[in-house]
Amino acid sequence: NVRHHRVGDSPIIGAGTWANSLCAVSCTGHGEWFIRCAAAHDVVARLEYKHCYGNDQISSSYRNGEALINAVDEVVFGTLMGDGGN
Repeated sequence: NVRHHRVGDSPIIGAGTWANSLCAVSCTGHGEWFIRCAAAHDVVARLEYKHCYGNDQISSSYRNGEALINAVDEVVFGTLMGDGGN
């Protein structure tokens, strides 16, 4: 019997909140799914793996925001929705 729209699980570091020198992500939603998938960390990790080449070299798609949109879409519509979250 958990009340909806409460501050709860999503603020957990890695699940709904993650930041590093590249990016900061804050999520909201059904916290249980964000915890299971480490959603915020996953978004930042996808940016690092696909768009950072070390020594301050980053792809042009990162610079124009396209990479962030793609990373969020992959996590939300792939990982979270694929595991039954919403």
